[in-house]
Amino acid sequence: MNGGSVILIKAIQTRSDLGTYEKLYRLLRIRAKLIFNLIMAQKEFDAILKFKSSIIKKQFINVEEPMTFDDKLWYMKKHFYSHLAARCADKVSVRDYAAECGLKEILVPICGVYSSLNEVDFSGLPDECYIKCSHTSGYNYLYRKGVTDEAWLKKLFALYLKNNQYDTTREWVYRDIPHRIIIEKKCENKDGSPLLDYRMFCFDGKLKLVMVNAGTATEQGEHAEGVRRSFYTPEFEAIPELSILGDAAGNTICSKPMGWDKMADIARRLSSPFAFCRVDLYNIDGKVYLSEMTFFPNSGVNLIKPEEWALKMGKWIDLEKCKENPLYEYKE
Repeated sequence: MNGGSVILIKAIQTRSDLGTYEKLYRLLRIRAKLIFNLIMAQKEFDAILKFKSSIIKKQFINVEEPMTFDDKLWYMKKHFYSHLAARCADKVSVRDYAAECGLKEILVPICGVYSSLNEVDFSGLPDECYIKCSHTSGYNYLYRKGVTDEAWLKKLFALYLKNNQYDTTREWVYRDIPHRIIIEKKCENKDGSPLLDYRMFCFDGKLKLVMVNAGTATEQGEHAEGVRRSFYTPEFEAIPELSILGDAAGNTICSKPMGWDKMADIARRLSSPFAFCRVDLYNIDGKVYLSEMTFFPNSGVNLIKPEEWALKMGKWIDLEKCKENPLYEYKE
């Protein structure tokens, strides 16, 4: 066997996809999720709130007298609706919104939009690309030509397309989004280093907080456990005491990226109509790309510590101003 063949074999071995057990587990897990959704879809809003706060968060969320960030997100779930927010939560239609804001250059190049993976000609895809559901959060997969099991992937995404996140979280932005698949070209740093997710917390179009995530995705492009998070002011000064989702506060993991002022401006422009919106961006060798726009981070279960920060972030959402904003439909 020559040296070239050995290198090729090693390359294939390092790019191995999920094993049979892992693939079966993912299919069973999403089937169980769909059954759970059917049950939760019949529940009243208050029952969903009680489940989320007592079982997952183990902390009371006060919708009657909202004070914290999570309180106000749940209040907005219960009392508001915005067609524009729903449009921007859709990974397909948000691209049109960004273009309308004069930001077409921040859109990740795509291979196409489909109603099913059965419509996709896999032979025409790049060697690596991301396959995502447009109507929900976290249903992604990194397709690798010659490695990914295409037949299994079709089964997985057929199930993903049946999921409606609204059923279990009451995030109304997801309720009526068309269930589609978008395939994006893979974004990479030139040096091969992992991408950082810059998650820009904006309130009435003002950037107030930045969360930088490292290690967000697994090798398969799915959501990873143990994401490393750090937090910064709009001037990109570290906030080491802050933690979200139970991650221990720690040292900073990055310095101010190239073109930071442009990133901050993009976040402000995209979020300007909304009482709250998190604009997620990538910075790849100085070029900024839009990941997504999020209106109820972690479904309103954020475990913000210390408590002063949960209250501080809550103050940044002006519910009375939101009631007067014609962008939002309000109901008692």
